[in-house]
Amino acid sequence: MTEAEMSAGLIPADPTAESIEEIVACAERRVVRAAVRLERAQREHDEAVTALRFARENRRAWKAAHPDDQFEMFDPLPALSAS
Repeated sequence: MTEAEMSAGLIPADPTAESIEEIVACAERRVVRAAVRLERAQREHDEAVTALRFARENRRAWKAAHPDDQFEMFDPLPALSAS
């Protein structure tokens, strides 16, 4: 959105000091609401990153505790003892 498009709805047809002050007050409230949303989004992002790290660590630990049996076929066979 261009500056002209944004300001088009913010300029009263017959501007007065009162109407301009109201527009400024509305814009200030909008900034506050946006800051709150941004803070919530940052907190959610941080929590998501923490959850991802935890999940990856659990996956790594599980894989270490449960090795894939398919790879055992590549291990050399134990030498058969002569009887």
